[in-house]
Amino acid sequence: MNVKEIYEKLVPTRYTVFLDEKGLTSSAANHQANMVKEQMQFIASDLDRTNGYTSTVFVKDKNVRLDNFTQIPNLSEISIKEGVYYGLSAWLREGITAKETAISIINSTNVNLFPIENEKELIDIEESPELKEVVLKQYTLDDALNELSLKERQEYLAVEASSAHLGKKLHPNSGTTNAAQSRSIGSIVKKDGKILELKNQLNNFRETSLTEYSLGGNTKETCVITNTALYERDDILKLFLQLQEQHRSFEERLNFYKAKLKDKMASKNIEFTEAYRRESSEAVKEYKIAMREWNLALDDYQKAHAENTQARELVRLNVAKYVAKLKIVMPEALTSISNEISLICPISK
Repeated sequence: MNVKEIYEKLVPTRYTVFLDEKGLTSSAANHQANMVKEQMQFIASDLDRTNGYTSTVFVKDKNVRLDNFTQIPNLSEISIKEGVYYGLSAWLREGITAKETAISIINSTNVNLFPIENEKELIDIEESPELKEVVLKQYTLDDALNELSLKERQEYLAVEASSAHLGKKLHPNSGTTNAAQSRSIGSIVKKDGKILELKNQLNNFRETSLTEYSLGGNTKETCVITNTALYERDDILKLFLQLQEQHRSFEERLNFYKAKLKDKMASKNIEFTEAYRRESSEAVKEYKIAMREWNLALDDYQKAHAENTQARELVRLNVAKYVAKLKIVMPEALTSISNEISLICPISK
């Protein structure tokens, strides 16, 4: 596509109709438009000297003219010429504006609309690579429990619950409930340290004690309270020691499982950490390779795009030069009056 074809494609016909390779330059058209304006002013001045009639008044035995109106012999000719002058002036002004607009359109048109030969192929560039997210896995107690055999898990849960409940009977606590207790007792409320409480009560047991007993009103009487033991002190002590021994046995077995589970968790988490480091290192390597390839592709794309843009800008420049050389075309209907103006007021060189 040559510069003329590009110009005709980009600039609307309402502007190109005024322009051609032959005609008046913008400066010549502007000069001629100014000369036409002067000629129209001369015609307007002539028309101001005429009227439909002239008036006189008879004063002191003579006629005195009241105006300076005169008849214009060629009134028809200059009236028609005034209209032609207006038409020529309008055409010239529109033509000058059309050329300025055409140049502006070429200069402001998106550079990608200018066709070029041997255009560099632009391969689409994907989004830049992202570093693969590597998540550090955590091996939890639940994971370790799930890997126990059915028999081991049953025993673990049993000794955990038994140890917890025996501990509550033997040792008072702050009222908190651990996971094992929650699994086994649900919503049942049990008093902590009951066996210890019985042992302590019987250690301090007295068969009798004194107290003041109210007889009504302000009358009180000192009375003897008789206490009856519900359990033998030695039996409760024996039960306490028995439960304590059983609790230690459960605790030992529970600690065995806890140690086993802890070691399993530690071992697995070491494996997960090592795997995480390997995967992270591999992800970084893959990311660097991908970024290197992407940057090379981006460089090729930007280079090709820059070369295409440079070539398109050169085409734009050539089209702009072509438009700058175009002239204001003179319609056949206005040619004779344009030539007449040129003869009356030639352009100074």
